[in-house]
Amino acid sequence: MNNLILATRTDRVLSQRFLAERLWPIALLFVMELASSDLSAQENRPTSPTIQYRDDFASATGGRQIQVNGLDPTEEGDVHSLMYSYGRPHRNAPGTLRMIMMEDGTARGPDGRPGVLRMELADVPIATDYAGFVVTGHKELGAVKIPAWTPGQVTAADLDRTFISFRFRTENLRTPHKGGVTLNFRFEPDQEGSYIAGANFGALIALDNWRTMIRPIGSAKNVDAFLSNLNYTQPEQFKLVWAQAGPIELYQPGDSVLIDDLTIIVRPSD
Repeated sequence: MNNLILATRTDRVLSQRFLAERLWPIALLFVMELASSDLSAQENRPTSPTIQYRDDFASATGGRQIQVNGLDPTEEGDVHSLMYSYGRPHRNAPGTLRMIMMEDGTARGPDGRPGVLRMELADVPIATDYAGFVVTGHKELGAVKIPAWTPGQVTAADLDRTFISFRFRTENLRTPHKGGVTLNFRFEPDQEGSYIAGANFGALIALDNWRTMIRPIGSAKNVDAFLSNLNYTQPEQFKLVWAQAGPIELYQPGDSVLIDDLTIIVRPSD
């Protein structure tokens, strides 16, 4: 009986040793494949920012939109940008509010190449209720979108990794003057009532020389409302808004702000 038990135990040990000798190379290969796939995933993970939208206005040929007193705009020439202005003079206020958005093919950007977006307050009334300029995309490049965001699952960290940048300066061809022009910049969902859900970057002071604006969306004011609306309504498109900052009396007829190298990027997560 003892010999039988001993034999059984011996057979079991030999069987386990046999299986171990036979199977360990397979197990090692499996572990190596897992490690290789994990390393490959790390190698394939983006290590540089991904461009979500970019327009250097190189297609500018002088096309423009003109809006007077908030009425329907007229369009002249070949306009490529998806853009519009909005504004309304205060009731019974003397003067005319004439706003022009022009793809200026003669003005040169900071890189010395022609092609900028010119936003002009051509004529200014005594008082306005509001005024601003909006870009929603480009006819060839498409609408302003951020495909890197997962609809309904955007996080505060995603906003911190998403940067908006552009170059800007001021110019007045009618009455050149020293001093800056101030506009309020916002990034909003392209939907009705977007102001209350917009990421507000505050006032930008455009000077005679080119300046650079670069900020993560997460640094803007009202970002909690922006994020909440973003995940609730899941907008597919967005708009960039440059709006009147302060009373219209601070502006002179012909005041323009030039925009170039408009870019939205998303940096890789850590």
